[in-house]
Amino acid sequence: MASTKEKPSSSPNIKSSYSRRSIYTSVFLLFASIACALLFQDTAPWLVGPIARLLPFHQSSPIMSSSSGSSVVREVLPTNVKPTHYDLELTPDLDKLVFSGKVVVQLQVKESTSSIVLNADDLEIQAAHIVQDVAKTEQTLASNNITHNATTQTVTIGFVQELPARSTVALHIQFTGKLNDLMAGFYRSSYTDSEGNKRNMAVTQFEPTDARRAFPCWDEPSLKAKFDVTLNVPADLTALSNMQVISEKPLGESEGRLKQVKFATTPIMSTYLLAFVVGDLEYLETFTRKTEGKSTPVRCRVYTVKGLKDQGKFGLEVAARTLEVLADTFDIAYPLPKLDLVAIPDFEAGAMENWGLVTYRTSALLLDDKQSVARAKEYVAYVVAHENSHQWFGNLCTMEWWSDLWLNEGFATWVGNYVVDKIFPEWNTWTNFVTEETQRGLSLDALRSSHPIEVDVGRASEISQIFDAISYSKGASVIRMLSSYLGEDVFLSGIRAYLKKHMYGNASTRDLWQALSDASGQDVSKFMELWTRHVGYPVLSVTEEQGEGSDGSRRLRIRQTRFLSTGDVKPEEDKINWWVPLSIITSQSPQKASSDILTEKEQVFTLPSDVSFYKLNYQQTGVYRVQYPPSAIKSLTEAIARGDGTLGSIDRLGVIADTASLAPAGFTSTTNFLVLLRSYENEKDFVIWSEINLRLRSLLSAWSEQPQAIREKLNAFVRQLLQKQYERLGWNYAESEESSVIRLRTLVLSRLGMCGHPEVVAEAQRRFKAYFEAQDEKALFPDARSAVFAISVKNGGAKELDYVTKYYEETTVSDQKMLALSSMGWITDESLIPRVLDYIISDKVRNQDIHVVLMTLGANPATRHQAWEFIKANWTMFEERYKASMLYFGAIAKAVSSEFVTAKMADKVDEFFKTKDISRIDRAVNQTLEKIRLVSAWVSRDKDEVAQWLDQHVQ
Repeated sequence: MASTKEKPSSSPNIKSSYSRRSIYTSVFLLFASIACALLFQDTAPWLVGPIARLLPFHQSSPIMSSSSGSSVVREVLPTNVKPTHYDLELTPDLDKLVFSGKVVVQLQVKESTSSIVLNADDLEIQAAHIVQDVAKTEQTLASNNITHNATTQTVTIGFVQELPARSTVALHIQFTGKLNDLMAGFYRSSYTDSEGNKRNMAVTQFEPTDARRAFPCWDEPSLKAKFDVTLNVPADLTALSNMQVISEKPLGESEGRLKQVKFATTPIMSTYLLAFVVGDLEYLETFTRKTEGKSTPVRCRVYTVKGLKDQGKFGLEVAARTLEVLADTFDIAYPLPKLDLVAIPDFEAGAMENWGLVTYRTSALLLDDKQSVARAKEYVAYVVAHENSHQWFGNLCTMEWWSDLWLNEGFATWVGNYVVDKIFPEWNTWTNFVTEETQRGLSLDALRSSHPIEVDVGRASEISQIFDAISYSKGASVIRMLSSYLGEDVFLSGIRAYLKKHMYGNASTRDLWQALSDASGQDVSKFMELWTRHVGYPVLSVTEEQGEGSDGSRRLRIRQTRFLSTGDVKPEEDKINWWVPLSIITSQSPQKASSDILTEKEQVFTLPSDVSFYKLNYQQTGVYRVQYPPSAIKSLTEAIARGDGTLGSIDRLGVIADTASLAPAGFTSTTNFLVLLRSYENEKDFVIWSEINLRLRSLLSAWSEQPQAIREKLNAFVRQLLQKQYERLGWNYAESEESSVIRLRTLVLSRLGMCGHPEVVAEAQRRFKAYFEAQDEKALFPDARSAVFAISVKNGGAKELDYVTKYYEETTVSDQKMLALSSMGWITDESLIPRVLDYIISDKVRNQDIHVVLMTLGANPATRHQAWEFIKANWTMFEERYKASMLYFGAIAKAVSSEFVTAKMADKVDEFFKTKDISRIDRAVNQTLEKIRLVSAWVSRDKDEVAQWLDQHVQ
């Protein structure tokens, strides 16, 4: 699933969505802080930069799982019966917002039993009985007792007599439920049609454990079964499920009001991948070309509410092309006859990979050729590729348990980027990957409150918390490191073998390592388990020594220690010796890396004597930081400043990312980072400026409560740093320009405007007025709107807020809607803050989008504290609204509080959360508190030195 890493302007990113439920969560999401922060990292750069205890229950069948050296009790269903086939019939009522259903489950009885335990949540079960063959005669055995357990989300169905072992029986259940507004289970999504009428859709979101909200089932990934689905729906609506329709007919005596839609039997699959959608929809259609092993083309459709289907053209094209590339890459044909992509108005994640029926946020699938921002096309392509990758990784071959979630999400993140790079090589996808995935994963994993890639989870309430940048971004980065080391051909050979061996089944990380070991002839698990079963990653500290040989060769002593953003790693936290591909490049061979591997705590490596610079981690394929000695940084800075391309773009990006990350931890001073930045003044690569912009945003936020004179000089430094880019790029956009140029211009205007560049602010205000008051459409190119809206709201008042609000309510283009919403948080007039806060919890803003404004309000020093008081005052409301969406609820909790920068505020935030039940969002809360305290320590340590440097170097 694409975490709300949904790569737009704020984020819970793909599957994203950043989270998952959420991307771009995340990731993806998330992931993701959610969708919007990733999509608008350049158009709204200010937005980016953001367990329950295990209790045994009598109905669960606990098993022990060992990972990362610890054991955890998994709360799983008893193993006395196993489902093999579901025959499910549902009748949703879109007016009364309820549904009724009946399900017949074919069960293999493994052990004699007089009770059956399965999952059910928020369902009313009216009746249940067993049909079994006894002496070749079909007999019915009615239930004599039905007991619900809300804590374990199970129902126990008892019978007077035992079901014999090694028999096959059919369990019949009748039930009812509500089409909730929680974006989980079988829920309702509402919208206003072209005639101004409010309409409802019935849609599903089952991952990770919400199929049980739609029908009683065995809701665990390893309990795969086949499904026959029947939907009884209004005759004028469209009904969709995982498979194609095999029959459609009027229903009984409904006088043409209802129809019965039956779908073909699914392949064997997990419950979380089942899906259905009912609504007044329209679609576009295309077909794949013939692929290896597939004699007939796959039918692909994009479904939308009426009036929006044309915005699905690009997503549809990418869907077909990615299926073709994936089938060739994996040497396995897409196994279903069709693939539907559906844009859902209310959707927590970025997207969800339901087999054959992928559901999306509108902003993750739809775009307008004339009005969408340049980033939108890349975002849609990535999310579609990510979800289609899941059709193999996750759907065809599924993790055994949620502890191996990364097998789904880490691989879909890597494969999604791999496929986009194959289809759109001009987009420099892997450079973007380093800043959008690798850096995100490293940032989270530098906290003590992080977790291993393979993480123990025992109960359903814990699962949502691991749909984060570790499972998605770090997981994908570790895969990229391994692929680079083994070589792409060998790596993909192992992946094909892994998929073919475990197709239609379940697998673990150990199974993956075995397949890659067989393909490579190396014991992959020996070095990769260090990365997946342990939290954290190393920083490599480099010391130069003069060689002893007559050739004068240079010796590098390299030591690895665990990297923490707090810079205070303890001996007991630093026991792992990671397997680290050094991939050293030099001025003599800047495009050819060494094959050196660091396996001990400290080793010595040799360089030629006549190199002017060297750099570790060529193309940033390794998952680690590097601390260079001053002489090496000086040489790298000179190479970068020359601007001759000797050092590639990803490596120039890596120098910035490492130095910026080492400063808060105390490995280097913040002033060294500021000096380094000056060598990038002539840089023209958008992705590098994107990374610089993220780092500047973090610095400005950290110093946001320092004396005004210091803050003004920091803003002046940023203005000076970007001035050459502003003079080069100006304000004039052209549709014929490359996306990277358009995005860089927007980034420069955004950052300069938010740092008070007088000329940029004045021009933004002039264009804002021309666009809204003179109705001059040409005054604002689509990509310029986020910068101009935010700058104008920040420097304006009620009138500017009114215009932006009206724009948000009227535009039908998803990315434009989000950039308008995010800009509302940049108000500085204190009297208007309550208005914005009340607005975001009104029916004008969807529950899925509240974080977009909250993240801006948190990033805005003028509104941060008032927004936090608002969250505290409305905590009960948020808790109820997002009770089924713990990933999103965690993002809400972090959106404002994580932006505080003093130890005093950390204590206040901690004090508030101590009075709340945070068992299902404790990771998010702990990460927030850790972040605030490390930022506070960073500023306390470096503020005086930074102040002195600014006095000396900035006018």
